[in-house]
Amino acid sequence: MNGKSFLLRALQHGAPGTFPSPIPAPGAKGHNHASTSSNINLYADWKTVDDVSPILFLDCEGFEGSEVPTSLAAKAKKSTGIKLGIRRNFVDNAYPRFVYAFSTCVVFVTSGPLAESADIGRKLLSYATQGAGGSRNQGFKPSLFVVFNRFDGGNTSNFDWSIPASMEAFLKHDQLKDLELYYETIHVVYIPSVNTNKSDIALSQIDAFHTMLRDVHTKAFRRRRDFRLVFPPEKLEHFLWRALIQFSNSRRTIFNWSTETAYQRFQTGFLNAALHDLWVQYSEYYSYETRSSRNIYRRTRATFEKHVQFCTLISLTRNPPHGERVGTLPESLGVLVKGVGELVLEFAPCGAVANKHECDEIRDRHGEHHQGKGTDSKVYRWVSPYEEDKEFVEQTFRRDLKAVLKASGTMPPASLRMMGK
Repeated sequence: MNGKSFLLRALQHGAPGTFPSPIPAPGAKGHNHASTSSNINLYADWKTVDDVSPILFLDCEGFEGSEVPTSLAAKAKKSTGIKLGIRRNFVDNAYPRFVYAFSTCVVFVTSGPLAESADIGRKLLSYATQGAGGSRNQGFKPSLFVVFNRFDGGNTSNFDWSIPASMEAFLKHDQLKDLELYYETIHVVYIPSVNTNKSDIALSQIDAFHTMLRDVHTKAFRRRRDFRLVFPPEKLEHFLWRALIQFSNSRRTIFNWSTETAYQRFQTGFLNAALHDLWVQYSEYYSYETRSSRNIYRRTRATFEKHVQFCTLISLTRNPPHGERVGTLPESLGVLVKGVGELVLEFAPCGAVANKHECDEIRDRHGEHHQGKGTDSKVYRWVSPYEEDKEFVEQTFRRDLKAVLKASGTMPPASLRMMGK
């Protein structure tokens, strides 16, 4: 990727001269334009460096990479007898999984013109498949930013530089819509060269990127907090080392959050308990946005089912770098479908209506709620939210799950037939 150092300096713009950061930042007396290519660097954001959980910028190679860090190659000139090519395996395999598991936002920077969007998109899909395949029970997805640095397009007077319009144009390329499976949100930013007559546009685009990146990070950080995956520095360091060790040992290693954070969540190994915990967390998350029990239920159910489908897809792919197919299904699939069906009905809104007001209780507590208040049951009429029963819910979820797996190319037809039984 080209232009990472430029964006990192822009993100640190405004830092006081006493800020103890080694990053080449504007205004620094030395190494102002030093490149960070081919090395792994972690920088603290100067605005949040004193917070309990500061923003950290992880800078590493994105696609393919070199066989040896540029700084080391410059010193050693040429090494003999050392398998330097091994490093490329880490760039291709370990880096994507590490970044996906621990990031709120993933930013790719390229200097390619708009015509290269499709090629960049294919690399992004490969990167996303590799990255997502290394994390299980994560509970959330990071957001994606694709930044076209030194963009040489946009020469027409009516060119739309806005980030939403750029994203729509980018995702129109073949198969790039599949990126939405792996990321919470996707944003595309075009930044022309600051050394041209578009310098005002470039500065405006940098500001827009900076503002949106922080806004998206804040929302993503809240998702991490709701899923109890926010750690103070001393605990975060432990998980970082655990992941680095695991990802370095095997191309197929999966960082299982439910196992690694067992002391905080998922205390039981039973699937139903894990599903129940996941539903409750989504429900709490959406309760911030609406007070309507029906709206909370609908949003929770939709997101919960997508989450389970996504995790099932990842568990089946087992982190194949090039989309290998699998021929068998997990033995727990039947238990999974059954557990989802039970949860959907357990947490369904009560459905009772009186004087045009909905009951705020969940479905299973309908009788207890109204009888406890001495309410005449004849005043209320039962309205099932979707006229569903357990068998219908299971069939619907199984159908949707099969459609997701089939569309991804994960499962051959034989496995789909097995799943229908």
